[in-house]
Amino acid sequence: MLQGEPRQLHELALSLAADLPVAMARASKAERGYALASPAPREPVHARKLALDADVSIGEALARFGSDCLEQIGANAQCIAAGVDGEFVHQARVGVRRLRSLLRLVAGLIGAETIAPIVADLQWLSSSLGAARDWDVFAKETLAAAGRALKHSQSRRDVGIVRARVTRLAHAHFVKAAAAAASPRLQRLLLAVGALLATLVSPSADPALRTTARSLAKDTLERRARRLDKRGKHLQRVSPAERHQARIAAKKLRYVAEVFAPLFPGSRSKDYLSALGKLQGALGHLNDLATGERILDELGPHAHTERLVHGVGIARGWLSGAEASILADADRAWRKFAKAKPFWH
Repeated sequence: MLQGEPRQLHELALSLAADLPVAMARASKAERGYALASPAPREPVHARKLALDADVSIGEALARFGSDCLEQIGANAQCIAAGVDGEFVHQARVGVRRLRSLLRLVAGLIGAETIAPIVADLQWLSSSLGAARDWDVFAKETLAAAGRALKHSQSRRDVGIVRARVTRLAHAHFVKAAAAAASPRLQRLLLAVGALLATLVSPSADPALRTTARSLAKDTLERRARRLDKRGKHLQRVSPAERHQARIAAKKLRYVAEVFAPLFPGSRSKDYLSALGKLQGALGHLNDLATGERILDELGPHAHTERLVHGVGIARGWLSGAEASILADADRAWRKFAKAKPFWH
């Protein structure tokens, strides 16, 4: 673009998308040509580490954060739409969560009503991807671990029957995720987010968006760290629902901490993010157990054979027995994280 505001390009694209089946291209013509000439295995697109200057403005920092989220969602969605599942769904889902975390910051600056339609569409996309990911993890990771742990051969075979049933149902959820990834609604969502991000760095943007991001970063990190501290204490004694809230708080803190860490140079950010990542991982394993229980509840009414019923019961017993060890891991991860010094202080 040689002249004018990028926001106008997004608005033009949105008007075209209302009537035509357009899609955002993620690669140039040259890149597509090279890919055809020497195809390489497609790899999931992860969140990138952003290199922000210490004096970057609020608008620029948020726009760059959002652009990385768009790339993560859009690139992985292309592969999901083509029928590739697994880690691509996971990374697209992570991109959606990161973007929702960003939008909470944007809402505080320009008003929640401005972004309400985008928030609603992100909820739709999150739901479309969520079931596919949950059922896939339960089949490939949780039930696989249960099968490996069982010594009785008949019990292993019956859990294998459960796993096969869950795998078939997971595929049905992947089909729905692929339909969402290929839908015009997703393309309109990506374009709408692009237009929103362009307004954050527009010359006509609120002057507050041109102030340095460091102050916003400190306030945001402090607020989210306090929320995690409130929800993360006493993991051994709280309910699974409360532990789930602690996990959500850890994710929300991690997403913004990874983005804003370059604004606070020093080794403490690396140590803090490492401890936070391990805590989030441990809480994620606990959540996998709770998700497994929910999926077995959904599967129960459809378990009509004796071996499937037996396999469901064995799987429930394994989930219950695994909780104590995984909870102890989460508690250790919490204690280590609690000792990490916030890098923004």
